[in-house]
Amino acid sequence: MASPPPRIVDSENVSGLINTVMSRHQLRSTEIRKERRAFVVHGRGEFCCNFCPNSWESFYSWIQVDLMDQRIVYRWKMKCKDCYVNPRHIGVEPTFDLEETEKLIEKAIYQYKGERFPRGSAYRGSRIPHPSILCEKCMWGQTQCWLAINR
Repeated sequence: MASPPPRIVDSENVSGLINTVMSRHQLRSTEIRKERRAFVVHGRGEFCCNFCPNSWESFYSWIQVDLMDQRIVYRWKMKCKDCYVNPRHIGVEPTFDLEETEKLIEKAIYQYKGERFPRGSAYRGSRIPHPSILCEKCMWGQTQCWLAINR
């Protein structure tokens, strides 16, 4: 019997997962310093246009994780390549499966600890960046979010 597909994680329903991952690192939300509570991380997100049937994924899907409040504070949007000229299209937020959400939380914890997250082979230049005009994190074409990773 095949295993069920991974759940998509809602931003409102991650506190338990963040708590679990933090416990593995012997961290508690009460130990997080207020000035170092939120971290911006990226990973593989899935998008679904709300104007057409188009869907896509990007390995440069960005979120802000608050380790103190144990929640996802913000998800940067992307626009559909077919519908981005529509003035009503403000972009769609990424969704993440359970495994990817866990990895993003781990990345935030590594940043909190001042350590580098161990990169897998999937991150070694094998992903083509998205057009920056479609990305809110790229300020809709004014910058390139994937260049900020190694700064």
